[in-house]
Amino acid sequence: MNDVLIIGAGAAGLAAAYELKQLGISVSLIEKAALIGAPWRGRHEQLCLNTHRDLSNIPGLEMPKSYPIFPTRDQFIRYLEDYIDFLDVPIEFGIEATKIAAQPQGGYVVTTSKGQTEARHVVIATGSDHQPYTPEWPNQAEFKGELIHSGEFRHAKHYRDKSILIVGAGNSGVDIANHLAKESIKPSWMTVRKNGAWIAPKDIFGIPLQPIARFAQGFPPVILDVAMALLERILLGDLRKLGLPRPSKGAATRQIEDNQVPSLDDGFIASVKKGLFSFVPEISAFTTEGVELVDGQTLNPDVIICATGYRLGLQELVGTMKVLNIKGVPTFLADESCSAHPGLWFFGLNTSLFGNFYIRRSESKRLAEKIKRQLEK
Repeated sequence: MNDVLIIGAGAAGLAAAYELKQLGISVSLIEKAALIGAPWRGRHEQLCLNTHRDLSNIPGLEMPKSYPIFPTRDQFIRYLEDYIDFLDVPIEFGIEATKIAAQPQGGYVVTTSKGQTEARHVVIATGSDHQPYTPEWPNQAEFKGELIHSGEFRHAKHYRDKSILIVGAGNSGVDIANHLAKESIKPSWMTVRKNGAWIAPKDIFGIPLQPIARFAQGFPPVILDVAMALLERILLGDLRKLGLPRPSKGAATRQIEDNQVPSLDDGFIASVKKGLFSFVPEISAFTTEGVELVDGQTLNPDVIICATGYRLGLQELVGTMKVLNIKGVPTFLADESCSAHPGLWFFGLNTSLFGNFYIRRSESKRLAEKIKRQLEK
C-alpha cells in the first residue's frame, strides 16, 4: 500500500509532493494527461499569469529572473517541465483515476485506467478547470454565428473587425476582453449577472498589485471589502456609471463564501470608457442572429464567447462518498480533513485574493505536516 497517492501533477499536486518528500514521505503521482502542464498547453496563446512571478513559484524552485513579471503561458510550461526534473519524484502520465473507495481497515482503493492501487492517504489535485461549462439557453442551437467556450479562444487577432459578446465578467472573460481591447474590433459587449462583479487593476501606477496586497493578509474581511471597493473606485473610476452592477457582496466576502476572486483589468475598462465594450445584463434566449437579454434588448454579435467557467468533475470519482455539496464542490479543502474520511484530501481547488500559487506554499507545508502526523500514529 502506498503511503500517499497524489492524483494530478499540476502545480498544486507538485507542491504537495515536494513538501511530503521534504518530510521523508514516499509519494506516488498519477496524471491523466500525457504531458506536464496539459491545461496550460490548451489555453490561448496570449495567456500570462495574472500573479507576480516571484509569488507564483512552486515550493523549492524559483522561476527564472529572466522571466517577465507576469510570465507567459509557454514560460510557465517550461517552468513546470524544469520543476518535475528538480522534484525527482516518479510521475505516471496517461493514467486517469476513475473511482475512490474507502477500505474498512483504513486507507483507500483507487481505480485507475491502469488498474487498482491502494493508499493510506489520497490527495486529489485535479484542478479547478477540469470540465468546461456552458449553460444551455432556449433556442441556442438556432444561432448561426460562432459560439465557443472561453477555453477554445486562441488569439485576439482572429476577431478583428468582428463584434463579440463575452458571457461572464469573471477572470477568463475579462482576460479575453483585455486582449480584444487591443485589437480593431467592432463595438462589443460583456454580460454581467445582476449580483455584479469585482474588477481590480493589475497594477498601481505600473507597480504590480499582488506584492502590495499580500501585506493585507490577516485583515478582517469587512476591512478588505472596503479597501477593495476604494481601490477599484480610485484607480478604475465609478464602474456603476459604466453599467457594471454593484456587487451584492464585498470582494473578500465573495471570495470566502463563493470562492470567487476579482478579475484583473489590463486595458478592458479603458475600452469600456471609450465605448468599445458595453456591459449588458444576462442572456434570456438565443435567436438565429444573436441573443435576447433579460431586459428585452436584442444583440446580434458575430461571435459569442462563453466565459462561464468550469466544473470540478468529481462526481464520478468520489460521488458515492458524500463529500461534495450540491454544486459538486468538496465540503473540505486544502489542508482541511474530514473525520468521516481520514486520509482523503482535496488540494488546490480553493482561491485567494492574494494569489492561488502564493497560498499553496503554506497550504502544502501544512498538508504534508498533517499527513506525516497521521502516518506516525
